[in-house]
Amino acid sequence: MGFMNFLGSDKTMSEKYIQDALDVQAKNHTVKILLLGTGESGKSTLFKQMKILYGDYEMNDLEMSEVRSIIFLNILESMQTLLEQCHAFGLRDNVTELEAWEAVQNATTIDTNIGAAIKQLWSNAALQETWARRNEFPIIDSIAYFFNNISRIAAPGYMRNSSPSNEEKELYQQDYLHARQQTTSIHTERLNVNGVRFEFIDVGGQKSERRRWLKFFGNVTAVLFIVSLSDYDMTLAENPDLNRMQEALHIFNGVVNDRAFRETPIILFLNKKDLFEEKLRAGVKINKVQNFRDYTGGKSSSAGSKYFLKKFLKKNKVKARPVDHHVTCATDSSNVKKIFQVCFDSIVRKNIEALNKFD
Repeated sequence: MGFMNFLGSDKTMSEKYIQDALDVQAKNHTVKILLLGTGESGKSTLFKQMKILYGDYEMNDLEMSEVRSIIFLNILESMQTLLEQCHAFGLRDNVTELEAWEAVQNATTIDTNIGAAIKQLWSNAALQETWARRNEFPIIDSIAYFFNNISRIAAPGYMRNSSPSNEEKELYQQDYLHARQQTTSIHTERLNVNGVRFEFIDVGGQKSERRRWLKFFGNVTAVLFIVSLSDYDMTLAENPDLNRMQEALHIFNGVVNDRAFRETPIILFLNKKDLFEEKLRAGVKINKVQNFRDYTGGKSSSAGSKYFLKKFLKKNKVKARPVDHHVTCATDSSNVKKIFQVCFDSIVRKNIEALNKFD
């Protein structure tokens, strides 16, 4: 499948435009895309999705072992954090599963017994009440996925089969996408997307990692800036006095108006729409947050998305370079693939126009 197929069967494209596209391919030009965003935005999950969707990604035995270890650590640390916070909130006396509490508190790995204990604790009303207050302490916001699947994950053969079935492969990929490991270095992935060479660059989103961003500011084709919609009531893990959404707005302001990106396509992903919708349904009001008192859209996720989108777009002072934007769920492969195709089309078209200026 060549470059023309990637762009689609657009009958209105001129012959010159098609030739321009072929010329770009002939030049072996690599489209470089920089992924930016604050910590916990889902940036690295999107990076993983690209490897799965376009890199023919399949875990070998060693990779399965590594992913399994990360997942076990995510689950244990998160449940232990919930137990600590349950105690801190004065709710421990409401937990009658004392053996399960003790077992999980001292666990260093997961087996069927620890899995059963986690399942017991997760169903306890006091732990659920603690989980409902997760904006008050740092915890992986998607960890409920693993708690809800703990029986499968704690089974003896989990990610230990050298020849998993197709169903197991799909489940393992979803587990891989939900696994959380902080990005503390620069990761690059080179992929061929329908005949076009792409290079994706993922750098850490925590404050301590942002100094690494500068070296890429003058050498990319496009920027994907990822924001977590569900962060509106959360604070930074590294600074509990800072609201995550406000921090994302501040960082986006710096990126979108940086001189190095004045002619660079910037695409904004408002991510974690699933967790955003879940919070709104649960009654976590946007206008109860100090920074967003002017919100009037109630529980509508559409109104909420538009509210935050407007705030981000308002930061763009480079009116000659509008910001493309999409609402995404990084763990939903079909949603991400559809949006990526639209984004890649736009990026390649703009790249062709930019190259033609120098031809």
